[in-house]
Amino acid sequence: MSDHEPDDSDTEFIDIDISGSYGWVLYYIDMVENFILVLAQSELMSYHEPDDSDT
Repeated sequence: MSDHEPDDSDTEFIDIDISGSYGWVLYYIDMVENFILVLAQSELMSYHEPDDSDT
């Protein structure tokens, strides 16, 4: 039974990978969006700091 558990999980993972191709795209977009958000926030804060000091 213990030997059948990982086998079933493996099959499910493959099934999700094939059937959930769009899910991978959404996951990638979410990762890129989060990275851009953090980058933009960091750049905005870094850009706003000298701008505020210059004013």
